[in-house]
Formats: sequence, C-alpha cells, structure tokens
Amino acid sequence: MTQSFRLECHPDTPCPTIGSITVSARRPRSSAGLELEFTLAGQMASLRVPAQAEPRRVAGLWRHTCLEAFLSVEGEPCYLELNLAPSGEWAAWTFDDYRAGMRDADIPDPRIETRAGEDMLVLHAALDLSGLLPLASAEIWLAGFAAVIELRDSSLAYWALAHPPGRPDFHAAVGRCGRLQGKLGA
Repeated sequence: MTQSFRLECHPDTPCPTIGSITVSARRPRSSAGLELEFTLAGQMASLRVPAQAEPRRVAGLWRHTCLEAFLSVEGEPCYLELNLAPSGEWAAWTFDDYRAGMRDADIPDPRIETRAGEDMLVLHAALDLSGLLPLASAEIWLAGFAAVIELRDSSLAYWALAHPPGRPDFHAAVGRCGRLQGKLGA
C-alpha cells in the first residue's frame, strides 16, 4: 500500500517559490524494502539542484538540496537517517538515540532516479533495509520525511512532516509522526 505525506516549511525558513513537497512511501509486503518518491512543485529555476553524479555514499548532502527520511520502531530509541540527493548520491546512518551513537548504516546502494522540469522535481528511491534490526523485522515503522532546499541565493529552507519548537531539527522524534505498515503475511 502506498501512503502519501505532505511536508510543511519551517516558519523561520520561508520558501515562497516552492508550492508543495509531497512524499509517497511504500513498503513491499514481502521484504524490508522501502520505495520513496519525493515530489517538489514550484519554480525549479529558483533552486540549486546538484548535478548528476556517480551514485555513491557521500557525507554532508544536507548542506544542499537533499531529501531525507527518518525511520524508527515504536518504543525503541534507535533510528535510521537516509539522505538522498537529486544527484544520485546518498548517505545512511543509524543512531542509538537522539543524535547519539551515529554510524554508517550497512545497506546496499539505493536506486535513485530523478526527473525535473520547469515546475517539478521528482526523486524516486528504492532501498533495501533488510540488514537493519529492529527496523527490518517491525510491522510498523514510524517515519519522518524532510527536505533541505537550497535556493539560488544559497539560503536553505527546511521542510518536514512536523517541526519541533525552535530551530529546524529533523532528528527530533516529533517529526517521525508518519506510520508505514509492512511485513504483513511475510
């Protein structure tokens, strides 16, 4: 089943040239995989979008236009962070708790495809998360989706499902308010 989510721009980082950012997420029933599709609608000429590059793990993607997912299991402090760039570059980390115990997540290279036009950018990613416990074995994942949008003037706008009070913080548990169901009958 595909689920759809709409991101909200952080009030301190306005982004009037982007009308909406939506995320479609699907967990295949027979695996611990995840398919994500981020759709940005607005004036794409106002954004800085990284050029296509060799698909590879790269740190610091969040300093530029980058689409993100945060996944956890209810009752567990550990979580996964995924960074997906329109360039095809990516990064993934696991955390033991809020911003603590960060290490590279052991996942295969995701498949990332990006298409763009004047008024839309779509990034589709397919990921294999089967090696990540307790996430891989959980029927329900708590999900937070986010986007860092770099504008032509180098300013950054932060979008998420939910924002905690204060400055943008995608790691805050309040942002993982989406629920993704999967692994039924597997």
